[in-house]
Amino acid sequence: MLPEWIFKPCPEVSESHREAAMARQSQLTKPTGALGRLEQVAIDLAGLQQCDRPGAENAAVIVFAADHGIAAKGVSAYPQAVTVAMMANFASGGAAISVLARQLGARLEVVDVGTLAQEAMSGVVTDKPRAGTRDFSEEAAMTAEETAFALCAGQRAVMRAQAQGVDVVILGEMGIGNTTSSAAIAASLLGMAASQLVGTGSGVDARGRARKARLIDAAQARHGIGQDALPAHILCALGGLEIAAICGAIIASAQARIPVLIDGFIVSAAALMATRLNPSCRPYLLASHQSAEQGHRQVLQAMDLRPLLSLDLRLGEGSGAAIALPLVRLACALHNDMATFGEAAVPDRAPGWDGWGRAGWGVSGLTRVATAHSIGGWIVARPAPWSRRHWLWIMGRNAGGKALQFPPEICRDRSRLPVMGDFISSLRRHGSFKSSKYVNDFNLIIGGMAVPKRVVKAANPRARLCPPASMTAISW
Repeated sequence: MLPEWIFKPCPEVSESHREAAMARQSQLTKPTGALGRLEQVAIDLAGLQQCDRPGAENAAVIVFAADHGIAAKGVSAYPQAVTVAMMANFASGGAAISVLARQLGARLEVVDVGTLAQEAMSGVVTDKPRAGTRDFSEEAAMTAEETAFALCAGQRAVMRAQAQGVDVVILGEMGIGNTTSSAAIAASLLGMAASQLVGTGSGVDARGRARKARLIDAAQARHGIGQDALPAHILCALGGLEIAAICGAIIASAQARIPVLIDGFIVSAAALMATRLNPSCRPYLLASHQSAEQGHRQVLQAMDLRPLLSLDLRLGEGSGAAIALPLVRLACALHNDMATFGEAAVPDRAPGWDGWGRAGWGVSGLTRVATAHSIGGWIVARPAPWSRRHWLWIMGRNAGGKALQFPPEICRDRSRLPVMGDFISSLRRHGSFKSSKYVNDFNLIIGGMAVPKRVVKAANPRARLCPPASMTAISW
């Protein structure tokens, strides 16, 4: 029986704060959407943290360590003694996550939730129900009581971090054999073949991966794990103490309204388990990166998480999440500290336009040509106020409703405005148009600061632009 707090609903995302953050993003001195996913990170954090100014400066890094009985079957390239040795390395500051935490100014806590260490270690919190799991290829890895203890150890770690007023939590792990346990959990929860999810882990070869897959398949059969297996049964039968602790920490963080920056395959497998035990924790998960482990992509997709980075990492420890933390901090800084149009006295969009994707820098005096029936949008060029370059933007149904920015050499000055064929080629290179049937169906409008106003109605890609004039309509 799992502890009741595991199933307690997490706070809902504050839609009012999300909407306020979206409104602020639309008023910052930049084209709407120009900062890409960084804008969404800030918006999401505002809703999760229930505040107008989201933050990630006060971050806690919690690394859970435990040993695995399945390691006796040779699933790792390293001996089991490495777990305890690396735990000491974390505490002494020599591990990768230790270096990253120092550089980030983040608080690092190492928790022994189930290693084979016989004595308490300086700089390590000991909070474990037993020393290592059992070999799940022969018996259940943990009892229900041991699993509950590990889940609560994760909760206790989060409560210690919460007392320090953290904005975001990064969870890491250490345990020889834990990629095998994670693959077993993911395969069982997703109903996928183990061979599709096992990876190189600490560096095993193809034969090692095949051996891991066979062990998982046999263990699933031994424990009666099929399509309808309960998540709690899967966790007890195939899991690890540190995986259970991470699962508990994720749910506890979400219940405390603390976003969690998810690391690689092992932490993601624990996150998948957490979302199956308590689906309301899902909004609090931010995927930091996609690792080189072949199963990580499937696990992230199952949770509908899109990683910020893809650097072929496979270290674990929380290292990928720590590397992504500066991006999250920058997203918050940009959202909080950039000036709005009103504050900077920068002209906003022209009336009637809902974004720079449609109207560029608020170009005035535009003329719309009625023959733009296929795209139904505008293409606008105007120099940015901080440079003399001229930029071209497109907005329309056939462009997927997104703005397209052309290189300055296409429209740097009126003498170099492209002929129709070059223009269409540019559109194709940027992926806006898939077929030449759109050649005859759009408008080109140029206006504003030092660029003569023109209207070009397309009908013939071989035609050339007329000589510059204050306003010229071209018949092709």
